Amino acid sequence: MTRNELNKLFLIINNAYQNFSIDEVKMTFWHNMLEDFPFEIALSNLRQHVYTEKYPPTIADIRKPLEVELANYLQLKEATQHRLKMMEEWHYRAVIKGEAAYD
Repeated sequence: MTRNELNKLFLIINNAYQNFSIDEVKMTFWHNMLEDFPFEIALSNLRQHVYTEKYPPTIADIRKPLEVELANYLQLKEATQHRLKMMEEWHYRAVIKGEAAYD
């Protein structure tokens, strides 16, 4: 999660819970705790929290595992990286090596 994405979460929290304060120390700490966590899942967790809880969320509430979703996200991320690498190799073979064959 980027700092900009965390800022979006803080904006939602601040609007939903008047007693939630935001400062640079909190922003830095939360970012350190959430930078490895997917924004989409954090946003989903936050929305669910806002729907059901009367107190602001903690980092643990934002990070709560959605085991299936997180596992799927990580699996899809890995598969996408693999496919992109394959596409680069195909491009290299088709275009770069192909051009060399005609020189």
